[in-house]
Amino acid sequence: MLADEHVSTEFAAFLHAKTEGVPLAVEESVRLMHDRADLIRRDGGRA
Repeated sequence: MLADEHVSTEFAAFLHAKTEGVPLAVEESVRLMHDRADLIRRDGGRA
């Protein structure tokens, strides 16, 4: 979904905590944030 881009450790931890690591919830959360333009690039990765 993010074209194999690196994500920050902080973002990964936040996403895991909010979705309890459930794969479908992670996928849908990332898709929603991407569609709403809530994801930003920082230092060559996503945050």
